[in-house]
Amino acid sequence: MTRTRKVFLLLLAALFVLAGCGKGSEEISAIQQAGKLRVLTSAEFPPYEYHDADGKAVGADMDLAARIASRLGVELEVVECNYTELVPALLDGEGDLILSPLPNAAAKGVAYSEPYLSTEQYIVTAAKSEIAAEEDLEGKILGVQLGTQGDYYATDMASAKNIERFSNMREALQVLQDGKLDALVTDKATAAAMLAAQGDALKKIYIGENAADYCVGMRAGSDLQPEVEALLAEMKAAGELDALVLAHTFPATQEGA
Repeated sequence: MTRTRKVFLLLLAALFVLAGCGKGSEEISAIQQAGKLRVLTSAEFPPYEYHDADGKAVGADMDLAARIASRLGVELEVVECNYTELVPALLDGEGDLILSPLPNAAAKGVAYSEPYLSTEQYIVTAAKSEIAAEEDLEGKILGVQLGTQGDYYATDMASAKNIERFSNMREALQVLQDGKLDALVTDKATAAAMLAAQGDALKKIYIGENAADYCVGMRAGSDLQPEVEALLAEMKAAGELDALVLAHTFPATQEGA
């Protein structure tokens, strides 16, 4: 091979690399030029996404979406649709990301982030309670947060005497401490926060019913994925992912507790 031909091939390879880099940045550039990140969600899964009193989509996932948008230097636009339509809408270009309870289902054309959220469920009850397993919930009065996985579990699976539904689990915990509930059913992060706040007064029992790990969904090959993965890793290390959930399940009291 001649020296001239070697130089030509090296230059050609460099052009391919540069072209690839340019293509890889097109999606983020388009988002930044538009000034908004379009996040697809189905706002019917509290505390992750639900509607507030004004009809706005809020929740832990929406807070995470806002963090991703902020990282990119753009505004957040929430695009709502039915849960079964999320992946088709993403692939049709109606949104840039999916943030809704999305397990890694290996759907064609979809890239999934590392899991950032687990829906493991726990029973929380007084440390002296005789409740030690799921079977012990039969005939008991349970407290749950309205519309959450714990609510669905208690309604569909547990043979409870009664189910009391609350707007958040801090309210439910107070009623448990008042002796008007036998146990609570809630997610892992909230159960841990309750025990941390109450010391040895409470205990938790793992249920795991319908436990799943949820991911952020993107189009395959999306250059958003490195940005999303980096942010998730930073937030996980700082304990901020659990904090997003707790803001919607176990909010601080007015005194800042």
